[in-house]
Amino acid sequence: VMEYAEGETLSAYLNRKGILTEDELKAILHPILDGLEAVHRADFLHRDIKPGNIVIRDADHSPVLIDFGAARQAVGAKSRSVTSIVTPGYAPREQYSTRGNQGPWTDIYALGGVCYRALTDDVPPDAVDRMIDDPLIPVSERCKGRASHPFLAAIDHALQVDETARPQSVSEWRAELGDAPVVAPPETRADDPPRVPEPEISPPPNVERPAPARSQEPIKGVTRLEWIVLGVIVGVIVLAVMVLGISDYIEKQQQAEIARQEEIARQEELARRRAEEARRAEEAKRIEEASRREEEARKAEEARRAEEARRRARVQAEEDKSIKDLITIGLSVPVDIALDVGRGKILGRGKIYWADAGTDKIQRANLDGSHVEDLITIGLSAPVGIALDLGRRKMYWADAGTDKIQRANLDGSNVEDLITIGLRRPNSIALDVGRKKMYWTDFNTDKIQRANFDGSHVEDLINTGLDYPTGIALDVERGKMYWTDRGTEKIQRANMPP
Repeated sequence: VMEYAEGETLSAYLNRKGILTEDELKAILHPILDGLEAVHRADFLHRDIKPGNIVIRDADHSPVLIDFGAARQAVGAKSRSVTSIVTPGYAPREQYSTRGNQGPWTDIYALGGVCYRALTDDVPPDAVDRMIDDPLIPVSERCKGRASHPFLAAIDHALQVDETARPQSVSEWRAELGDAPVVAPPETRADDPPRVPEPEISPPPNVERPAPARSQEPIKGVTRLEWIVLGVIVGVIVLAVMVLGISDYIEKQQQAEIARQEEIARQEELARRRAEEARRAEEAKRIEEASRREEEARKAEEARRAEEARRRARVQAEEDKSIKDLITIGLSVPVDIALDVGRGKILGRGKIYWADAGTDKIQRANLDGSHVEDLITIGLSAPVGIALDLGRRKMYWADAGTDKIQRANLDGSNVEDLITIGLRRPNSIALDVGRKKMYWTDFNTDKIQRANFDGSHVEDLINTGLDYPTGIALDVERGKMYWTDRGTEKIQRANMPP
């Protein structure tokens, strides 16, 4: 049976008061360390230190550590399994294993977690979550300037994940906290289970401590040495009874706590499974609803596309029935035309380009004749042929008035003279885009010629048998060129040179 302590748990106290100062926390921490050091000297560990197991007494506001249900003897912890009892945030990693290396450093970690909670209002992350990528922000960083650095550094030391990296005894930690100098404790390290002197602890309630012997004269016939031996024997017997009684009491409390924790775990697992089943059912319902909506949207899109196709077919059928005038105003002698149809199919805004020898312009408009633009209006005199290099966004034309072959960007910018010598009425022009060659007819020199796209390397391809050649076209795939001859009244073809 434990002492009844009437008061408020530290957990409730922190929820009500909030963050503590260094002095307020020390006023709670130091008395707890006194009691915990006595427990450790008796070769016991508490193993469940947390704000809920610290009570602030109503009578004198002193702190007391309660609930030793998880406590057990620490001797031999390396040679036998230790029951796994954990409170997330306050239990170190060694408590997550039944064979964890537990010792005073285990309780020191938990007290470090209590200090972290009191100074930051946050519970430290679970020790298991800290083992690989530690998310804990050291308290020396979070509370810098609100408490002394040695005090904060001591708390960070207590919260090390590796048990061998923590203070190994309460007295060692006290010195770091600035409470008292290091007192030589029994040798207790994380790699060497504690071996302590015989415990000095109060007996459990069902064991009576013998009343001290009254001073009296030795009984006649019994020597003083005999009395001393008898007293030692009685003391040893009483001490053995006390240790056995405490061990039995703690073992029973531990078993009860284990049963309670197992029941809590079972209920939590049952609740988790039910929540998971509900979540999966809701997720399946959501997926089914999303699939239904997706199917409806797909059918609606198919219907829309079918209707659009029917509409286009009707429009195309109407257009196929008759010839449509696209541009009837502003033209004088339009002589050649070129189409940017591919761009229209892809982006829906194709263009027609033409040369007008009467207005001396190169112009363009949409495929339906709308939005007529003047591209080139200066420097032309009877432009007659036009061709497009859509890949490089260039247009080429022959000017029978200036005796030039020229080119510019498709928007009319950057006009260049390509060939200005040796021409006498160039008429029509065609492009071999793959080989970067341009072909043209000259109806004054009666020739068919070609050159590179930049105007270099001019070649005479056909210079006999022609009389006023006019139009020219290329079948690049089959390597053929076709032309019309107004003088001979013929349409002819020939192979394209390699």
